[in-house]
Amino acid sequence: RRRTFILCGIAAGFGAILPTPFIAACLVAEIASAGSERLSPEGEFMAGRRLPKKVLTFLVPAATFSFVARWALDPEPMVKTPGYLLPYDNWSAVYAIGIAIFSAFVGLVFLLIQASCKALTVKLGGAIERCCGKAARIILLASLGGAVTGVGMYLFPLVYSSGKSCMQPTILHAKSLSTTLLIGTALAKCVTFSMGISCGLVGGLFFPAMFVGLLGGEVASRLFNLDPGLTIPIMLAAVPGSFVTAPITMLSLPVGMFVMGPLHTVAVLMGVVTSNTLLVGT
Repeated sequence: RRRTFILCGIAAGFGAILPTPFIAACLVAEIASAGSERLSPEGEFMAGRRLPKKVLTFLVPAATFSFVARWALDPEPMVKTPGYLLPYDNWSAVYAIGIAIFSAFVGLVFLLIQASCKALTVKLGGAIERCCGKAARIILLASLGGAVTGVGMYLFPLVYSSGKSCMQPTILHAKSLSTTLLIGTALAKCVTFSMGISCGLVGGLFFPAMFVGLLGGEVASRLFNLDPGLTIPIMLAAVPGSFVTAPITMLSLPVGMFVMGPLHTVAVLMGVVTSNTLLVGT
């Protein structure tokens, strides 16, 4: 029962911030039923557990009602140009393989920066605690995380927030943003997010990784001379999907955000599965 309550709480939290509640239910179902916890020490939460089918009965209303409550308080504007209006290119599945390789590289950079920042703060925090105590470590690391975030926001204003609120402005004004600025923003987002969570910030990686993927998609469209309507949805899903094994959820994210049609899921799913296979394996 405790496990069910926690999973429903997670579904409700994601239901309030994701484009549609079914994505939140899919996310919790895929992650919780992955079986990756079966090697965890005995007694840990979800160790060796798989998601019972009956839990979905609770995940769906939890995600749905939190979405309804959020929409009543703060409705999001609909996209001006739905994705299903974009023409379908039958070569898009082939292009998706190359874009997926690029996505796996971006995902690897995202993880390497995160690991480097974690290693740095662990060493620095250990030295501070040995010298000045635990309280000093907490204060100084939190101050360092805030300073790095502030400098990053000053140099690259689009790294502001988790990345969710900056997606639409980036898409609308992408033509006026140079390729160098897009790459710098993506790297700055990786650094500010990684330093933030390493220094005590509580937050998830989905929206930061999605935003990095969106920036990478705009860069890829320029480097490979492809339509951003193809590269952005693929990389927005394939960058986080390269290290999070939840393909249906990753597919649903751009489909829900851009209101895409069934034909456009061909390339996105191909990109997600390919990038995950390259980075995580089978």
